[in-house]
Amino acid sequence: MKVDSLGQYLDKAMKESRLKRDELAARIGVDGSYISRIKNGQAIPSRKVMEGLIRELGLEPALAWQLYEQARWEEMLKKMRLRLRTALGVLKHRPDIVREELGLVYGSLPPEVDTKPYPYTDEEVEDFFAQPTNQLCAFGILGKIPGKDKLTLKEKRLIYALVQEVRKTREGGEDE
Repeated sequence: MKVDSLGQYLDKAMKESRLKRDELAARIGVDGSYISRIKNGQAIPSRKVMEGLIRELGLEPALAWQLYEQARWEEMLKKMRLRLRTALGVLKHRPDIVREELGLVYGSLPPEVDTKPYPYTDEEVEDFFAQPTNQLCAFGILGKIPGKDKLTLKEKRLIYALVQEVRKTREGGEDE
């Protein structure tokens, strides 16, 4: 069975098994609308629900889990792109925070931007990137491939500064 997404795989399997949405949902212990949202790519099932879908629909486990991980990865990238857009909006108001890093990664910023020293230690940056989730997010933001590409310290510093600025914005203030 050739499928490109988890939702497409579930849709085909439900048609083949002739299981109705609500019947499948009852067997798994979820609401029928949740099944619809999964099929439409609007929700990612929990591992427990995924196990129920595999069991009740007789899905090929390897393919089902591969599509599940793909859906989770795509959802994470979507969230990170949104966070990046937020961070870039912050940079319009605070370009001084990452001027040096942006200059090193993307070329020079206008000379009228005031410079400040990089406010975070390399130890803070490395501690942040010791968490695999943070590494994966950075790979997604930078368009790099985990396992193939590596993050440079300059890229890590840029991402870390962006994350800290977004956190400050969400908390409603700045540390000045």
